[in-house]
Amino acid sequence: MKRLSTLLAAVVCAGTVHASTFTVTTTADSGAGSLRTALTSAGAAAGPHTIVFHIPNTDPNLVGGVFVITPTNALPILFTSGGITLDGASQTTFGGDTNPSGPEISLNGNNAVGGLFLGNNNKLINLNIRNFLGYGLTMTGGTNNTVRGCYIGTDPTGQTAQPNAGAGIDCAGSRNTFGGTNPSDRNVICGNSNDGITLRSTAGNNIIQGNYFGTDATGTKAISGSADGIECLGPNNLIGGNTPAARNIFAGHINAAGVRLAFATVTGTIVRGNYFGTDVTGTNVLANREGIDIVNGANGTIIDGNLITGNLRAGIRINTNSLGGVAPTNNIVTGNSIYNNGNPNQSYLGISFAEISTTPTPNDPCDADDGNQHLQNYPIISNATTVPGGVRIQGTLNSVASQSYRIEFFANDECDPTGYGEGQYYLGFTNVTTTGGCTATIDSTFNSSIQSPVHLTATATDPENNTSEFGPCLQFFPNPIQCDLDPGTALVVTNTPH
Repeated sequence: MKRLSTLLAAVVCAGTVHASTFTVTTTADSGAGSLRTALTSAGAAAGPHTIVFHIPNTDPNLVGGVFVITPTNALPILFTSGGITLDGASQTTFGGDTNPSGPEISLNGNNAVGGLFLGNNNKLINLNIRNFLGYGLTMTGGTNNTVRGCYIGTDPTGQTAQPNAGAGIDCAGSRNTFGGTNPSDRNVICGNSNDGITLRSTAGNNIIQGNYFGTDATGTKAISGSADGIECLGPNNLIGGNTPAARNIFAGHINAAGVRLAFATVTGTIVRGNYFGTDVTGTNVLANREGIDIVNGANGTIIDGNLITGNLRAGIRINTNSLGGVAPTNNIVTGNSIYNNGNPNQSYLGISFAEISTTPTPNDPCDADDGNQHLQNYPIISNATTVPGGVRIQGTLNSVASQSYRIEFFANDECDPTGYGEGQYYLGFTNVTTTGGCTATIDSTFNSSIQSPVHLTATATDPENNTSEFGPCLQFFPNPIQCDLDPGTALVVTNTPH
């Protein structure tokens, strides 16, 4: 019995997780109390481990309230079973909020060394990561990592660009979280020489929420640099979420897109509830080139509930681009607010199937053509009528015979100069089915409090989730009526060519 007890004790001991805390007490690059020593020690044994910062205010590299650590060669990889938490917020707890504008701990690559490499199960909290050669953070297959409260590609105040030479974050792993729904979780990712975040083709099931891409830490000023805010090449990623707290801001990427979804590996990705082309208030323009770019075979994505306005070209571009490749298909665009995209010299489309175009793809009989989004035909609104409590909208869709389609309706303060609309205010949707002769009649009433003239537009989405471009505008003049007024006296507006 005694031998059995001893054996059981040995087994339990062998399976024990040895969590340790390592303390950084100096900005020096090596030696006792350095970050390099802490990372080396934490990586030498199974975790989880925590690295905290307790650097005194007498440290020689305290600059403007920020403790600056400048590695002279690559730092050790954050790789141990159980993971490592690198907690920059601990410096605030230890020494006070010496940098009210951002993190107290800054890792400055000084344009001489590469950035941090992460394995699995790590957490990076409240760090400034700047001036590294290559990527600021690299996750080669890393899973279950969390990056929150970090400034990546900016100075420690989040006001000016101090770029990492590659992407801010290069991720090839899955189930990682960037940001979160608390304000303290927000990452500011901008100014980098390439994308803010690159999600490689193997990067799936990642969550990106509550971050600022392309703006300063206040979310009100664009910071130049970076290509796309996010370039997503992998499947089933979530960008944004169902609540305002999950909203990402994508702004200031004047040479690229807020989000770029590229290649057939992208399937299943959701872009929801974000701002593209505005500041944090949603009212001041900070343009991207395109809001969202869906290219070269990207398929099965969901673009819903976003504000997409003020971008220099299309709000959403869905095409093969000049490099050729596979047409993107099965991408649903639903319930967004899309308007005022273009620039002072040229108006562009809210949704475009062409690489660069100011006019939509023409409809064709029975939708027999094929290409981007199978070149889904758009609806034509022909009449709008004021009725008690709302507006009655009528029109037609010509598309593939004997299929069901989702028709979404929008109101706009203005129509594009082309005579085709965007989708500023989402009114609602209806489902219609085409006849054997390829036509469907649209006749739906929506509760609406429209009080002034607007331009109505619509999109169509087929059973495989291919959403069309916006159809032509119909200018609608609401006719105020009383509840007991005969609807037959309401104003009817008929669509005329622009």
